[in-house]
Amino acid sequence: MPLGGTPAVKDAAYFAKVFNAVQEAICQDLILAGHDVSSGGLITALLEMCFSDPDVGLKTDLSELGNDLIQGLFAENHALLIQGKDESFESFFSQKNSLS
Repeated sequence: MPLGGTPAVKDAAYFAKVFNAVQEAICQDLILAGHDVSSGGLITALLEMCFSDPDVGLKTDLSELGNDLIQGLFAENHALLIQGKDESFESFFSQKNSLS
């Protein structure tokens, strides 16, 4: 992306599907918190989500990032990190993902 440019949406239909699913999950009270992943990467977003409460810790499975954890944690890709309320959050998005 050129300096001062805006990120491109490569798949507008997918973007709309995800946006609508997140809005629906918020309305169903399935989401506790969310944070953008861009400046600083995934690691920064994860850590910033812990700053709001001194009694909050972080337990996460990084296996999906593959062998290059540095690339996965510090890549400044545009994304959304969401903290789900409980297991119903995962089943909600699994169902949404299976819909065409």
